[in-house]
Amino acid sequence: MLMTETNSSDLESRLENALRKGGESSRIHALCDIRGIGPIMASTLLMFTWPETYGFMDNRTYNSLRYLGFNFPKKYSTSRFTVNQLLAYLRAIRVLKERGSVSAMEIAEALYALDSVTQLHHEI
Repeated sequence: MLMTETNSSDLESRLENALRKGGESSRIHALCDIRGIGPIMASTLLMFTWPETYGFMDNRTYNSLRYLGFNFPKKYSTSRFTVNQLLAYLRAIRVLKERGSVSAMEIAEALYALDSVTQLHHEI
């Protein structure tokens, strides 16, 4: 389906309304109610809006938390994330954020790198 001007303005309005929601859970649920946006895309949109508070989530960043002692189930590339898993992920990266002086976005980038190196090490 082609994006028309009406569809585009409706999408912009829904995004704006979602990002203005009070409460993280409400904000994430509102984003994920928009067609085509799931927890991974929601985490990315939130990160670009508030990089100090939010980091992107994907299989690599999520799985890296297991290496750091968080009790998260392993996610595979075909696995879908839930809003509750995103909320748990955000709580975990905030725990890590409290230990240093970096943004949530930088923590997500480090988690991605950690999983990349760990996977490379397992391939050798």
